[in-house]
Amino acid sequence: MIVSGLSPEAFRTQTGLDPAIPAYGPWQGALNNAGESVRLRKPGDPEPNGVVPSILADKVTYRPLAPWATPISDHSIERSPLYAYGNDPIHWQVSATVGGTPGLTAGPRQHLAMQAPDGAPLPITVRFHTIPGQHYDLEFTDDLSQGMWGPLQTFTAPAAIVDLTDERSALDTLGWWFYRVRWLP
Repeated sequence: MIVSGLSPEAFRTQTGLDPAIPAYGPWQGALNNAGESVRLRKPGDPEPNGVVPSILADKVTYRPLAPWATPISDHSIERSPLYAYGNDPIHWQVSATVGGTPGLTAGPRQHLAMQAPDGAPLPITVRFHTIPGQHYDLEFTDDLSQGMWGPLQTFTAPAAIVDLTDERSALDTLGWWFYRVRWLP
């Protein structure tokens, strides 16, 4: 989700944000660079009396000190991976590009776990978000306990969403392949 000082339409036009990513705005205000808490709430199920409760969906208390990422001029800090626990500094990094990478994760902590269901067609195709023109490594392992990742493909992202096929996964007899995408600065 993106909350911006612009209208959703203006923000999408300016950034090329994927239409599948929710955008809200314009947001009036400013966050305190000295540190502040941000809470995201969502509506709950209506109660019998008609009241719709407000449920805390996420909360981040940012501090401009280590271990939090230190912003660089004209760059944002971004959660990586996007759905990680937000109040942990390890899940935040400085954006790869000026103005940020709204709705995308460009950092080295992305990883995907794939298992082909019985009868599913092989090989496996991995889909992920990138920043067009940036360089990435797609790496794999079949055993996360060893911490060993092998190179699968190094590429320059041609679009915001990339599909890569692992032809070797068709030869796997274990059924599990783990993938991670690493941004190459």
